[in-house]
Amino acid sequence: MIEKPKIQQIRYLFFSFSRHLSHAEALKAHNSSRWWKLHEACLLAMGRCKQLLNDMIVTGYVKIDLEAFIRQVPLADLSQFDYPYLVCQAALFAGRFSRLLSIDVNRIFLDGICQLLEHAQHPIINLSSLRAFYYYCEEVGVDQTNDVINYLPRIFEGILATMSRIPQSAYIWPLESLAILISVDENFVSTIENRLSPLAIELFVNYVQDPLINGETTAIIKGLVHNSKVSHLIQERLIPLVQSIVDNNSVASTLPRIASSLAFSVLDLLTTVLRSLNPPINSNLLNQTFPVVIHLLLTSDDQQILINGGECLCAFLSCVSTDLFSWNDPKTNISSIEYILQVLAKFLDPKTPENCCTFIGKLIRGFIREINKTNQPSLLGDTLGQILKAVLAKLQSKNNEIEKLV
Repeated sequence: MIEKPKIQQIRYLFFSFSRHLSHAEALKAHNSSRWWKLHEACLLAMGRCKQLLNDMIVTGYVKIDLEAFIRQVPLADLSQFDYPYLVCQAALFAGRFSRLLSIDVNRIFLDGICQLLEHAQHPIINLSSLRAFYYYCEEVGVDQTNDVINYLPRIFEGILATMSRIPQSAYIWPLESLAILISVDENFVSTIENRLSPLAIELFVNYVQDPLINGETTAIIKGLVHNSKVSHLIQERLIPLVQSIVDNNSVASTLPRIASSLAFSVLDLLTTVLRSLNPPINSNLLNQTFPVVIHLLLTSDDQQILINGGECLCAFLSCVSTDLFSWNDPKTNISSIEYILQVLAKFLDPKTPENCCTFIGKLIRGFIREINKTNQPSLLGDTLGQILKAVLAKLQSKNNEIEKLV
C-alpha cells in the first residue's frame, strides 16, 4: 500500500515536470540552448523515483500516458548529439521504464541506442547506451527479450567499439552488457564465440588483479560454458590458460603469463567453469587440467593455491565424477582415485597447517558419496578405514595444540 503523502508528493512532482517541460519548449522555440538542461533535470529526477513512479502507474494512483511522454521526450532527445549528457539521461530513462512500454515503443528505443552506439562520437553516450540496454534486459527479463534478438549483432559490435575507445577504469558497463547479452540468445552467441571467448580470456589474464573486471570476465566465461552450443569450444580454449600456471612451455600463446603467485585466480576460474557446465565435460579439459590441479595440491605450499585447488578438486568430484573416476594418468598410469587419496594424505597429515585444510571435510564427504554412487565401493578398497584413522589423528593433534595453549 502506497502512503497518501507519497501519492500527493508524486502528483506535485508531475505538475513540476509538466511546468519545466513547457518552459523548455518555450526556450527551444526562442533558440535558447538552456532548454536541454530542463529536460535532463526532469529525466534525472524521474529516474531517481523510478520504483515509486512504477508502482504509482501500475496501481493507477497516477494517471499518465507514459508511452506518449517517452516518445515525446527521452526518445526524441536521443538524437540531440550536441548535448551528450541529455542523450545519456534519455537513454537511461527509457531503459529503466521499458517494462511498462509496448513492443513498438521498445523497438524504437532499441533502434535508438543502436544508432547511438554506431554514430555517437562521445564515449559517455556509448557507455550510457550500453547501460540502457542492460536496464532493458533487466526490466523486461532475458526470457522475454525476443524483440532484442535482431539488435544483438549491432549491440555486440557497439560494445567492442566502445571498449576500444575507453580506459580500463570504464570497462565495467561494457562487460556487464556483454554478460547479459550472452544470456539472451544461445544461437547468436554461437556466431560470435570465436571473437568473444578469446576476448574474455585475454581480459581475464590482463586484469587478473582487478577484482571488478575479473568478476565480470568470469561471469562472461561462466555464461559461455553454460551455453550448450559453445560450451565445449570455450572449455577447449581454457586449457592453455590452466596449463600455463605450471608449465612455461605448455602451449604457445600471445597472452601474457599469469604470475605463479596469482595461479589461485585461475584455479578459482576453473572451479566456476566446472560448476557451470552441463555434463559431459570436454575430455581434453579433464585430461589436461585435472593433472595440473593435482600437481599444485601435492607440490605447492602457497596457502591460497591450496585452498582454491582444494575447492577445484571438490568441483571435479561433484560435477564430473563419472568421467573423473574412469580417468588414468597416461604418463604414470596412476588413477584419479589414487591421486585424490594422495591429496587427502597430505592434508590429513598433522604437520599440514590447519588454515590450508578448510576444504578437507567437504572433499572427504564428496569423495565417499561419489564413490558410493558408482555402486563400486570396492574402488576404495581398505583405504576408507585409513582415511577415517587419519581424520581422527588430525583431530587429536588439533586437541593437543589447544591443550598446550590452555
